[in-house]
Amino acid sequence: MNKITEKQMVRDIEVFADLVRQIRIPKKGWIKQIREILNMPTKALAKKCGLARSTVSRLEQSEQNRSITLKSLERMADGLNCDVRYMLVPREPMKQFVRKKAIELARKEVLKVSHTMSLEDQKTSEIKLNQQIEDLADDLLNRRSRIIWDDDE
Repeated sequence: MNKITEKQMVRDIEVFADLVRQIRIPKKGWIKQIREILNMPTKALAKKCGLARSTVSRLEQSEQNRSITLKSLERMADGLNCDVRYMLVPREPMKQFVRKKAIELARKEVLKVSHTMSLEDQKTSEIKLNQQIEDLADDLLNRRSRIIWDDDE
């Protein structure tokens, strides 16, 4: 993915994520909630979806339990004249998440060297250590290094 496309995608995800965080998932699930808003009986939704009434009830329950498949959710949504759009919603800005991982790795590397130097009576000041950590993290990010994720494997 090129840099421009990536930046646009990150921007779009973060803008949409802010909106999504404000929406509460209905306790009874979207299918049942929307069906009730439309005042549509289970039987009518079943007919529109080409399913048995008991299957619609089971799917509403499986959505409420978070075990419904996307394919089933899309079928039910179609019967409700809705579309399914799903996305992964980052818990924090993606750049911030990646930077934290880079700093975590940089801290490990810099402290390893610092420990060796302190054993040789060449201890580095806290300010200098922090600057080295920031510089190494910046270098990892600028090189788009994938090694920041290696400890997650």
